[in-house]
Amino acid sequence: LIFNAVEAMPEGGTITNRTRNDNNHVLLEVSDTGVGMTEEVRQRCFEPFFSTKGEHGTGFGLTLAYGILQRHEATIDIDSEPGKGATFREMIKWIRQS
Repeated sequence: LIFNAVEAMPEGGTITNRTRNDNNHVLLEVSDTGVGMTEEVRQRCFEPFFSTKGEHGTGFGLTLAYGILQRHEATIDIDSEPGKGATFREMIKWIRQS
C-alpha cells in the first residue's frame, strides 16, 4: 500500500499511516495526497493484471495485498477521488494469546 501511495504522488506529497485498536480489531489506514482514483479504478484496483501504470505496472501489487488481507479475514475499504488522494482502511481481527 505504501509503494502504491508513493507512485500515486509523482510530484511529491504526504503519506499518513494510522493504527488503532477498535473493539477487538486493529484498524490500519494508509492515506496519500496523490492523484486519487476514479470510481471505475477504485472498483477494479484489486483485480489481477489491472494497472493504471501501462507497461510499468504488473497489476499484482494491490492484488497481493488484498489476498494477504483475505487470508487474515480482514476487510479493506477505499476512499478516493481524482485529485484528492486515497485512503485505504484495513480492519483486522485482533486475536489475543492467553
